[in-house]
Amino acid sequence: TLEFKGYKKIVEKGLRVAGFKISKNPKEYDYFIYLKYGISEPNVEVKQKFVPIFGFDGPSSSTTYLNSPTGNSATAHTYNSGAGAYLAGGYTKSWKEVTYKRYLSLAAYKPNKKNAKVEKDFDQVWTVVTLSTGRSGDLRMIYPSLVGASIDYMGQDSGKTRNHLLNIGGFYNTMISLVE
Repeated sequence: TLEFKGYKKIVEKGLRVAGFKISKNPKEYDYFIYLKYGISEPNVEVKQKFVPIFGFDGPSSSTTYLNSPTGNSATAHTYNSGAGAYLAGGYTKSWKEVTYKRYLSLAAYKPNKKNAKVEKDFDQVWTVVTLSTGRSGDLRMIYPSLVGASIDYMGQDSGKTRNHLLNIGGFYNTMISLVE
């Protein structure tokens, strides 16, 4: 499809940046890269937050007269604050938060014999799965970032999961998990 061809081109650019040479001739390749990608249905969560409303009852002062046991009088100033800031009430603010899960999976296979044609003729060499959760439901906007986050891990297989927080244009904050 046209969509797949566009995503394939972005992956090819990422592979070139990672040091791979792209071949159109099956007789010249060292690896076969299997590409999968997708996006979930929207996940809608209703969030709520209590917003307090404060009142202010300013400080007040009073004068207190004291008599000492010796008969001397003294004046003491006592400052009694009113209630000051106090919780006068509040309201609950509600909103919907919509998120999507996006993924990119790249798996490299190397032929284990000449003229390999069927699945058993290939050995998986490395895999990078990049997972993302964020507010954008447009995979075309996030896909280049998924590929970019994967570049440093292409050609490696550490068996670890790494988490990275990417800030993609402010609005598209996204958490990337790389499963190598």
